[in-house]
Amino acid sequence: MDDTICKTLISLVATGILNSGYYIVHTWAVIYKGPVYLSMFKPLSILIAAASTTIFLSESIYLGILIGGILISVGFCMVLWGKAKEAKVDILGTIESSPSHEAPLLGN
Repeated sequence: MDDTICKTLISLVATGILNSGYYIVHTWAVIYKGPVYLSMFKPLSILIAAASTTIFLSESIYLGILIGGILISVGFCMVLWGKAKEAKVDILGTIESSPSHEAPLLGN
């Protein structure tokens, strides 16, 4: 079997597997976390594609790919951190505004 045919078959199979994996991750993100997480997974798919071509097709990794991957990963972590902090503030806000902490309706 020719080397280019083998690489083509490998890339087709990898694309089919990874593409279905992307849809599963995207669906999970929208259902459980909301659309903000979906918009953050899109740049990660570019990073995963670059890593996949390096693993499956033996392509070289360039400095631009590494710098871009690091920036995408840092941005993703910052969004996750910000959403976690926002959720914590929302929880604390609902605890502080609960009826048990307010003054009684017919005060003293």
